[in-house]
Amino acid sequence: MRILKALKKGIFSTFSYEGRDTRFEYGVVFIFQCLWFFGWLRLSSAEDTSIILLLCFILPLLASAVRRINDAGYSRFVIILLVFFPYILFPFLLLPASVNTSK
Repeated sequence: MRILKALKKGIFSTFSYEGRDTRFEYGVVFIFQCLWFFGWLRLSSAEDTSIILLLCFILPLLASAVRRINDAGYSRFVIILLVFFPYILFPFLLLPASVNTSK
């Protein structure tokens, strides 16, 4: 149930960049998005790629990453690193929550 609750929050909060996501919630959203995206790639042909489906993959993951950055206590502008250096962002997402987390 905890996994489904975290997944529901991640998917329904796609356009919400406010608030916080725990490491667990971010991990659930990340794993789900990767699984369905790779499954979709496996079942579709290369010329069937749609920008809408790509956005359906990227937007929930980006929103969850921004909320995770908020939870770790860093500025949201750290997410800009994702555009230029995508692998630098992952350590920020794995850091524990900041000490003064108020929900």
